[in-house]
Amino acid sequence: MPPFDPFFLRPRGPDESLPRPCESCGYDMRGLSIGRPCPECGSVNQSETWSASGAGSPAIGATACARCGTPTPGLPFGALCVACAQTLPPPGRRFEEPETVRMCTRCGYDLRAAPIGSPCPECGQLPKTVGGGRPAGIRKTVLESGELSFRISNRFTRSLIFRGTCLAVFWTVVCVGVVGVMSMVGMSPAAYNGVLAVCGVVAAVAVWPLSPASLDKERPAWLFVRFGARLGLIAWALGLWWYIQPTADKWEATAMQLAGVIGGMFFLAVLASIARELELFHTARRLTSAAVLVIPVGVYTFVMPFPEDQVVITTGAFGMVAVVFLIFSILPWFWLLLQVARSVLELASESRWAAVAHADLADREARLRQRVNRPEA
Repeated sequence: MPPFDPFFLRPRGPDESLPRPCESCGYDMRGLSIGRPCPECGSVNQSETWSASGAGSPAIGATACARCGTPTPGLPFGALCVACAQTLPPPGRRFEEPETVRMCTRCGYDLRAAPIGSPCPECGQLPKTVGGGRPAGIRKTVLESGELSFRISNRFTRSLIFRGTCLAVFWTVVCVGVVGVMSMVGMSPAAYNGVLAVCGVVAAVAVWPLSPASLDKERPAWLFVRFGARLGLIAWALGLWWYIQPTADKWEATAMQLAGVIGGMFFLAVLASIARELELFHTARRLTSAAVLVIPVGVYTFVMPFPEDQVVITTGAFGMVAVVFLIFSILPWFWLLLQVARSVLELASESRWAAVAHADLADREARLRQRVNRPEA
């Protein structure tokens, strides 16, 4: 016995006790399915089928497609027409005009039955736009072979360039922290700003490999974020170099350094996005917090006169108060440096372990192929 009753799926016809003559020749069609042609003359009763234009009141149990008029006997209401994939309407209703044909741009698959904005079920291609040219903004669901993320490829994260630039940013942050400590024990402002300018140049160079164009696949706004980070850190290095010039305008140098602080915020946002793609969620949250706080902390550091010659700590009780106030003023900046250094080191470590795991997997596969292809003795 089949798992379902096939007669239950057949639309109910009129009462078989009543005569059902053919509209063309008068042949008694009782016992035949609704929508079947007359065995005498071959015509189909129009009162028992759906009209393609939807005019009139359709009979209950009609079994013809509303789009192409193909007879669909035995199909339940709500099923798809075998000729044009139109959904069969329930009795007493008709659907709107047929939907505009939507074809996949890669393989030509008919996407009319797929939800708007979803990837193609045949090849996984995402639609370019959704309704009126608006960007889809949907994460890709079909990845290439061996890839864990569609924005950051495994080949990129395993590369020596990725690890090298991460280590360059790490040592730059460490150098900035060391110079900050040295400035509190007598380092001249000119030497302080000169070393920071060198660190800014290193960071401005390292940000380019660490902000690939594949980040823009999620949102077009990432293009602005990436170039904001690249150009902002360049402005920071130029502002520090301009600040130590004897004839320089200090306001212009300060404005360039503030632009560098904004670029640093964008750079931390890029690193947080990369960490999220690598599923380093603790690292991503840490970098996101640092990106949110870098502007207020940076502006506060510029407002404070430290490290400058005007900072004079007197002897006595008020001198101790000044020391405590100075320490609490610079602690947030050093906290940011510590968080960034720790996060970048985790990214470099993840890249190293991923490269080692990939090399081990490739070596095991090579050994397996060697054993399989080894000729028998």
